[in-house]
Amino acid sequence: MLEKPSGTPVRRIHQLTLFALIAAPAWPQFLYAATCDPVGCTFEAQYTEPTRMEPVPPNTIGGALQDLKYTTLYMQADQVGAEDNPILSADTPASNPQGGSVVTLITPHYPIPPGQTVTMRFWATATNVFGKSKPALFSLVVDRSQACLPQLPDALTVR
Repeated sequence: MLEKPSGTPVRRIHQLTLFALIAAPAWPQFLYAATCDPVGCTFEAQYTEPTRMEPVPPNTIGGALQDLKYTTLYMQADQVGAEDNPILSADTPASNPQGGSVVTLITPHYPIPPGQTVTMRFWATATNVFGKSKPALFSLVVDRSQACLPQLPDALTVR
């Protein structure tokens, strides 16, 4: 289960604007940050609830969203044996039926030991009375391959 943020400091913050990656309702942006320790990482994910419905052709803009129930964030490590990796998810009730609020979640500690590089997959969906949207997708490469190297020797002298 994912948790609300608790003021944990973050190391990296990246932002991705999603354009046409999702059908209904549209997602304007997805923000994440990662904090790692010697045995793994946690991730802070932030996104904005959709405010519009998917357009129905020939329209190019969907109507205003009036019945958002909740959004869901999912995450999974995408690596060898990924089918055995758990998919973690959390539903967040809509701020209001029209959406538009920023949702921020902190994931549980995910074991990514030093010396490994793992691609984490995140996706979010929105649900209204008609069902669930297509997912807004985001991947993050967590490179811990150099994390286990020792520091350079100190105070070297040669006589």
